[in-house]
Amino acid sequence: MARQTVIGVLGGMGPAATASFFQNIIQQTTDIHCDQDHFRVVIDSHPQIPDRTEAILHKGPSPLDALMESVQLLERAGCDLIAIPCMTCHYYIDTLQAQSSVKILNAYQVLNRFLENKYPSMEKVGVMCTDGTRKIDLFSHHLSKQVIYPNRDYQEKVMEAIYGPEGIKNGHVGTYPNQLLKEAGHHLIDEGAQAIIAGCTEIELATGQADYSVEFIDPMKLLVDYIVKNYQ
Repeated sequence: MARQTVIGVLGGMGPAATASFFQNIIQQTTDIHCDQDHFRVVIDSHPQIPDRTEAILHKGPSPLDALMESVQLLERAGCDLIAIPCMTCHYYIDTLQAQSSVKILNAYQVLNRFLENKYPSMEKVGVMCTDGTRKIDLFSHHLSKQVIYPNRDYQEKVMEAIYGPEGIKNGHVGTYPNQLLKEAGHHLIDEGAQAIIAGCTEIELATGQADYSVEFIDPMKLLVDYIVKNYQ
């Protein structure tokens, strides 16, 4: 029987991360025997949404109006829930939810439940994320574990891997951003991190579990797993 839940994806931040999120939905959905067994998914990939980090750090153009436009589009399309494959964008989630009747899933809450259930004795997690997410400290706000970030030098490497001319947002997911992220991740492990969290949705495009001696956690894969388990 075809699934009735319609998943909305508020995407484009960036487009490659949105495509990866959709691929995760396809791959992580269980008990698939034909096309009709998959979720119906409506994706609004809206890369013209102003940059969230620029808005938070430098008072750049607010993304809120564009985000609300996408939420309303997904509402009109008949979506039953909305997922946002952008960790920094979650800064605006309460405002968006207050203006929408459709449930907007919070990836931070899903991540926290995962850590508490699977790793109850874990004390410290290392987070690689944008400067914007780090400034508003969404991870410490939502997670019960101690959160540590890279020092200034290694944080610059993370930002270079994401935003640099040879970074992920410029279409490069090979050796250069991978090496920068590995260096930052290994630094966090040296500082006592018992897991590495991909705190920006672009990060998992250029690095993964094979690069680290502790668990590498992608919140977007956890969010997809939550959707599959609760809405399949």
